[in-house]
Amino acid sequence: MDITTTTLSHLGLVSGTFDELGIADLIDTNIPKSRNHNLSHSTVIKAMCLNGLEFNESRLYLYSDYFEKLPTERLLGKNI
Repeated sequence: MDITTTTLSHLGLVSGTFDELGIADLIDTNIPKSRNHNLSHSTVIKAMCLNGLEFNESRLYLYSDYFEKLPTERLLGKNI
């Protein structure tokens, strides 16, 4: 049996607070999807906030690398 662990650290607190305060619902209500994108606006904004808290001097082309080692389903939602 292989067991792996990942650390949420302060990103887990921010993600949980984002959910608890209903920020996602507020964003999605005020900025409805107008096209057929895979992610909601609130998920993208939440990801940007988490990235901004961790990766201050990173270039945007490294954005996907940042999330490779994070438990994205725990932080951003299922199937992400």
